[in-house]
Amino acid sequence: MPNFVFIAAGSELAELGYRFRESLAFPSSFTVVETKMEHAVDYCLHKLPDGTDAIIARGNTANMLRAARIPVPIVTLPIKDSELIRSINTASALYPGEDSRIAYIGLEDVIRSVSEFLKTLHKEIRFFQIEDSRDIQNCIRQAKQEHIQVVIGGEYTKELAEAQGLRCVLLESTESSLKEAYDRAMEIQKGILLQKKKLQEKLILMNAISDGIVGINEKGRISLFNQ
Repeated sequence: MPNFVFIAAGSELAELGYRFRESLAFPSSFTVVETKMEHAVDYCLHKLPDGTDAIIARGNTANMLRAARIPVPIVTLPIKDSELIRSINTASALYPGEDSRIAYIGLEDVIRSVSEFLKTLHKEIRFFQIEDSRDIQNCIRQAKQEHIQVVIGGEYTKELAEAQGLRCVLLESTESSLKEAYDRAMEIQKGILLQKKKLQEKLILMNAISDGIVGINEKGRISLFNQ
């Protein structure tokens, strides 16, 4: 049975995680932790449950976990074009006006995938690309200077935007996105188990040989040996 941890950067994602967990055959194999950014890194470095097979996280939190070299596979919860477009439509409905007064603050891959499509819809949305949490604060300041009326982003973006007096519409993920990330985590876990099985079979074979055998990696270091 796999053991996955879902890092939910806010109550909306946490609620999505709890609903998804109840749909699983073994709900206890899916842990939902509500934390984000640097706090998520601290949790995964010091409080991650033993035997965790993979961590699922979204956007910048996932990138920070990878940069921290967490010794567990990190699976990114995808942000689909339809989810961003729905948030843009929500922002347009709540705060009518020119599309150029709406901005999305997020990662490059999401911006790249949706920007051309929005042109066909004749929507002029301002995009601010980020790499880490510090970029979000800078983008919020720049958006205010450019007289942006409403920004779209995650929970951390919302906190910073509201502190600067800007409206924010949360970018909400769907259960299908979480299912996609979960399936990817399952594939990774199966691959790791297969590698472990092959290694065990190799060690059993090596230990059955009476001669001494030593395996050396490309750096000249001993990687395995028989009894």
